[in-house]
Amino acid sequence: MEKHDRNGRSDTVLRIIAALKLVKVAVLLALGIAALVVVHHDPPDVLVRAANIVGVDPESRHLHALASKLGGVSTKHLEEASFGSFFYAALFAVEGVGLWMKKRWAEYFTIGITLSFVPIEIYELARRFSAVKLITLGLNVAIAVYLIVRVTSERGRRPAHARLGIASR
Repeated sequence: MEKHDRNGRSDTVLRIIAALKLVKVAVLLALGIAALVVVHHDPPDVLVRAANIVGVDPESRHLHALASKLGGVSTKHLEEASFGSFFYAALFAVEGVGLWMKKRWAEYFTIGITLSFVPIEIYELARRFSAVKLITLGLNVAIAVYLIVRVTSERGRRPAHARLGIASR
């Protein structure tokens, strides 16, 4: 059975968006940790060993292509990638937890963060097209539009403190 907010709207889509944000957190934390793990090791060697552990064919052309790209990565770049992963994981965690708790401020925050990525995603898509990039852009635009409609449809129905998700005294 679907849960509804006090205005009769379903919370299901909001929870799905929150879950997607929290999945991004898990992936970014794993990438950040992986970058730190290989900082003082040979990244291609670590990749091949990890691939062997999970059962990836060591002769895979994709594995070799990735290993050759990692061969030129400096310690500084790995540390920067790790920091960036942790930073974005923190942003997505705030979004995901706030949305899961159905906080109005999280809806506004998510709109801002999501729309801030759209120009970058369009640039990346124009630079090098891929179906994954197109789907990501479409999904982010759909999320932003859904949240904009959600917050604007309730504007004026509730007092300002309630619209922002702040409890009254």
